[in-house]
Amino acid sequence: AEKSLNPTNKSCKNIITMFANEILSSEEKKIVFDPAIGSGYLLFDINTNLIIGQDINKRLAKYAENLLSLRKENVKIEDKNSIEIFPDPHYEKAPIPTPIYDKKNIKIADVCFHNIWNNTGLFIFDPPIGIKMRKPLDWENKHIDKIIGTSNNNLISSELIFLINFILYAQSGSYSICKMPNSLLSSRQKDLDALRGYLIDNDILVAGIKDNNYIILILNKLAEKNNRNIVLLNSKDLT
Repeated sequence: AEKSLNPTNKSCKNIITMFANEILSSEEKKIVFDPAIGSGYLLFDINTNLIIGQDINKRLAKYAENLLSLRKENVKIEDKNSIEIFPDPHYEKAPIPTPIYDKKNIKIADVCFHNIWNNTGLFIFDPPIGIKMRKPLDWENKHIDKIIGTSNNNLISSELIFLINFILYAQSGSYSICKMPNSLLSSRQKDLDALRGYLIDNDILVAGIKDNNYIILILNKLAEKNNRNIVLLNSKDLT
């Protein structure tokens, strides 16, 4: 999906940056992934030197790489659609990760670029919101009804595709900080009810921070459930 040219609003950016830097401060060599990177502005103040991003807009992808390279040592941005995942013709099974080297030619990570979601790291995204899109073909064999319930509707809001791709593919130990509409936690739509239930029942939802018409979700995929307490805050509580 193509990210709007409008950057993330300042208050949401500040919240995301604060929590991202807190997560990164306690993790060694945590890679930051942004599957809807747009201009790259959202990641500019985040304390990491390894950023992997994708955007369907080639011009934006190049702009983001140039912008983030002003502050970060290792940045790789691809002009690619991150929400549509097709079988890789080069491999019969899972694609082989690509090694990433720093400027001194020292290997610092292995990254799966074919499916950006199929990695371990911190996924940060402010995706396109409210655009009705067809469900990705790759979901057909993923028992998606367990996440959003049973529906004959083949269309789904764009932001939910990003969120569900994180749930489906991100490796154990991964975090996500993402900007979603408030309706995600308040609407009584059956699919959103099912999605909330899935996030809570599987101990994925860590916290939600309300900021005007948006909610910043903090998610963590664990190998095992730990029955954690979910924190819900208003952005005013952080000042």
